[in-house]
Amino acid sequence: MKKTKIPILAIVALAYQFIWYERRDFINLAFVPIVVLAILDTAVGFGLSASGGARGGLAVPGIVVVILVNVAAGVMFAVAWHRRFLVPQENTTFYSAYRWRMRHGKFLFVSIAIGLLAIFAAALPMLVGALLGPLAVIFLPVSVILSGLLGARLSMLLPSTAVDDLMNFNQAWELAYGNSWRILGVFILSAIPIGVAAPIIGLLLGSLFGDAPGVPGLFVMAFANEFFGFVSAALGVTVLSEAYRILRSSAASATLPLAPRRR
Repeated sequence: MKKTKIPILAIVALAYQFIWYERRDFINLAFVPIVVLAILDTAVGFGLSASGGARGGLAVPGIVVVILVNVAAGVMFAVAWHRRFLVPQENTTFYSAYRWRMRHGKFLFVSIAIGLLAIFAAALPMLVGALLGPLAVIFLPVSVILSGLLGARLSMLLPSTAVDDLMNFNQAWELAYGNSWRILGVFILSAIPIGVAAPIIGLLLGSLFGDAPGVPGLFVMAFANEFFGFVSAALGVTVLSEAYRILRSSAASATLPLAPRRR
């Protein structure tokens, strides 16, 4: 049976179109976390500047809190947005999206596992390169590519976990067979516009508020950073969801049911 190839440019275009059409739902799901995280970022940033940098006694606990809240909010938003795309008939509310459930714990576990495997894939060529001394730099792009391809190959576990279509690593590996480069490409291409826009906006805000911004300036810059972060997350989730939907709809395996379809 001929393997389905996901359409890279069509998926990227769909992702931007979907987020624009569903911008009200995006705002409903993302606005409160963006504000909360911007307030936390501002508080930690102001505390660091007031105490002369990382020497402040509350610096480390504050940074840890920001990281933990970011992770929790990111997991819950990602799961909610996966479901918004793949299970459109479900009425996703802010309360239901940000109530930690078993699927969120599984999603976090899968994300960490994929990240660790990608790091391991990147480390192997670098270890080989380290034995060759100056030639180690040759292995850097190899490490990056291997890490990216492994992450792309296993990334189908994320949307499947979000919609409770549980599959193991072998099944996810089989599902993405022949599409690793395409999944990686669609993920990178979808991120380029935001990756260009975010630094430009950051530089403009930095020049506006100066080198020593007060609390309002810190909050505005933190809000912008969090906003672009959530937009990037929504784009990444959408392209993975569409790739997963296409591949699962054409999967020959009888061991898994077909994924939910968008209407």
